Amino acid sequence: EDVVAEIKRQALRLAERLASEQGFRGIVVFGRDGRELFRLDDREGIDGKLREVMKTGLESGALTGNGSFLSRYAPVREQGEVVGAARLTLSLAPEYARLSRSIHLFMAYFILDFLLLLGFGSYLLSRCIVLPIRKLLASTGRIADGDLSCRVPVPGNAEIAELAESFNTMVDSLRRKRDEVETHIRSLERINRELQTARAETVRS
Repeated sequence: EDVVAEIKRQALRLAERLASEQGFRGIVVFGRDGRELFRLDDREGIDGKLREVMKTGLESGALTGNGSFLSRYAPVREQGEVVGAARLTLSLAPEYARLSRSIHLFMAYFILDFLLLLGFGSYLLSRCIVLPIRKLLASTGRIADGDLSCRVPVPGNAEIAELAESFNTMVDSLRRKRDEVETHIRSLERINRELQTARAETVRS
């Protein structure tokens, strides 16, 4: 009887501490003979796990209610001898709720990071590829109108810079060819004037 009373006192003190916990769902203590010694909010009877703990004296645990509850089994000892077993049941609902909040927070951070990376990537794409290509297209339009003085700056990545450099080289080559053609034209015009002058002199003679 003294052992039973001590078990009840210890179980009561433990229950008072655990009852304030959000996930607490009950505690029950059975004696070695299967007699119920203490119960608080636990509606289940003695089960195989309790009998196993009484027999082996080893603690164990199990998930119940499709994973909604965690039951912890522990032996009750008196002077080193197992005189009973206790089952403490905790609800995992608060942990699932905390996990759900963590997942939602993680998803929010993931979406925010994705949007930031998307915006930064769009900015880099526009600055390093789209803008140089637009300048290149604008320069080709000026060249088509006969303006060979334009040059394309060489920003961006290696491929864009190489393309711009090739374009500038082509423009320089076209400008040199145009200057050569204009020089030939001026030379032909000078020769033509000289021929006309010589012809006029010949006619006068």
